[in-house]
Amino acid sequence: MDDYQFACYYTDCPRRYNTKFNLQRHINTQHLNIRNFQCDFCEKRFPSKQNLREHNYIHTNEKPFFCKYEGCDKHFRQSSQLAVHHKIHKRREEPAQPLLPDICVERQLQCPRLPLPASLSNPL
Repeated sequence: MDDYQFACYYTDCPRRYNTKFNLQRHINTQHLNIRNFQCDFCEKRFPSKQNLREHNYIHTNEKPFFCKYEGCDKHFRQSSQLAVHHKIHKRREEPAQPLLPDICVERQLQCPRLPLPASLSNPL
C-alpha cells in the first residue's frame, strides 16, 4: 500500500501526503495562502500556530532552544536553527578523515609549504 496516497491536485504540484489532513494543510498554506494566525505585535499573519509562536520570539527576544553541549551557551529562536548548530559539535566529535593521495598532491601544489604525506614523498 502506498503510504503517500493523497496527492495534491494542483497543476504541476508533485506533492503527496499520507493523510488528508496533511494534504489539506499543504493546499491551504501553499496554494491558497491561508494564514489564520495573526501576530499581536505587528499583525503579520502565519499559516500555523507554531510559525506564529516562533515569530513572537522576535518581539519578546526569547530564545528558548539552547545548546546542551558542555561549554556552549548558544540559544536559538527555532529548533531547526539549533539542529543546524548541533552539526558543528558533531563534526568536531568525528575523527578526521585521512586525505586521499590525489587530494594530498593537489593541496601540496596549491600550498608548497604543506608537506606531502610520507607515502607520497618517498616513492618505493
